[in-house]
Amino acid sequence: MPQSPTTFLEEAKDAAHGVYALLTGDRAAARFFDLTLGGLVGSFAMVLIAVTLASFAPLPFDVESAAPPTPTLDIILSLMAYGIQAGAAYGFFNLIGRLDGFIPYLVASNWVTFFSAIALQVAFAVVGMGIAIPGLILLLAILIGSLILFVNVARFIATLKPSQIVMLLVVDGIALFIGLALLSVFIPTPVAS
Repeated sequence: MPQSPTTFLEEAKDAAHGVYALLTGDRAAARFFDLTLGGLVGSFAMVLIAVTLASFAPLPFDVESAAPPTPTLDIILSLMAYGIQAGAAYGFFNLIGRLDGFIPYLVASNWVTFFSAIALQVAFAVVGMGIAIPGLILLLAILIGSLILFVNVARFIATLKPSQIVMLLVVDGIALFIGLALLSVFIPTPVAS
């Protein structure tokens, strides 16, 4: 594991290299991340920034059937979804006896989430400017890239086996679906007038 960066900016720069290494399939990508508890705190701060950025950014699509949630409600729902996914991942890592991989998985996943959120905002801006086809292609590329990144986080950072990676993705998806369904019962979304 590399030495912990001395500044937050250095940590972000290292993590950007790490995300690129994950995207290109570099098995030594872990060297770019601070996989300690301190690194977890820094990466969680980036999730908060990503959620805030996504919540306050203008929407590129004109949704007529329902008003978007307020930015504050959007942040709350996003953080609840994050908590559900992190809880499901913790349960999974505990179940397979690999809690040693949980914090590294979470750190790298948090950084992937941050950089994916930035890329999505760029794609939404392109779509919002009326450049629909290139924007949609960019959105599709970001979604595929994000899937590759999360699989490689599980492979190279948490060192899970292929069958465990599939199980983790399924557990995460099911937990998120059930969690958001339950949240939608208790937290109403505003309707456009």
